[in-house]
Amino acid sequence: MATNPPCEPCFVCGGKLDWEPVPRNMAWPWEPPRFGPTEWRPLPHICPPEAVKAWVDRVFDKSPPKPFFTEIKPVTELEQAQADYNTAVNERTNADKAVNDAYRKVVAAKDRLDEAKRAAAAAIPVDRSQRTLTDGSPVTEDHREINPATGQQKGYVVLSGAERAKGFVRPYRDAYRHAKCGAITTMGRTIAETYARDPHFYNGTFCSTCRAHFPVGEDGEFTWYEMDGTEGPKVGT
Repeated sequence: MATNPPCEPCFVCGGKLDWEPVPRNMAWPWEPPRFGPTEWRPLPHICPPEAVKAWVDRVFDKSPPKPFFTEIKPVTELEQAQADYNTAVNERTNADKAVNDAYRKVVAAKDRLDEAKRAAAAAIPVDRSQRTLTDGSPVTEDHREINPATGQQKGYVVLSGAERAKGFVRPYRDAYRHAKCGAITTMGRTIAETYARDPHFYNGTFCSTCRAHFPVGEDGEFTWYEMDGTEGPKVGT
């Protein structure tokens, strides 16, 4: 006798099968030998009835076939309206986000552009001899005379329009706060542009509340009032 009998279980109940050896020509002569020169033949095997029934149920499954498509319930008018509203809200949220992202990009690009312009303007020396009064007229000798009613000078000197057009080295600002009284004073455009072109052009400026002139610079009494309401650096620095 050659090899051991096969260990294949019963394909119906999974139970153990008993095998007997037979000569090769007495088994299945039309098939090549699977286990050596000696063939093995299963002995009669009786499966439990419940195992046979379970096997038949598996092979001949008579349960109704599953539908290819799930039944869709009709949508009510209220449900459709709520879905449309939710879609519109999501679209609005996405649109707002896109607008905010674009706005931040524009602001960042504008800041870079302003910085580049100020760097280019700083490379051009300021010619302080190019001066006029705020109205564009020539500087007069009596422009420093004080008006008793207002406390202001008769006229204020600024850089000429051509000189201011060469570019600003500081952001354009037209309002400042007096540290002494806390009040905010605004100035004309030509003076504001002169500060932007040459921050150290003036050694003092006017407070509209105190009605007097006070020093500017590192030791001055004024700070810039920014466009967004925040406190900026000292005037004249």
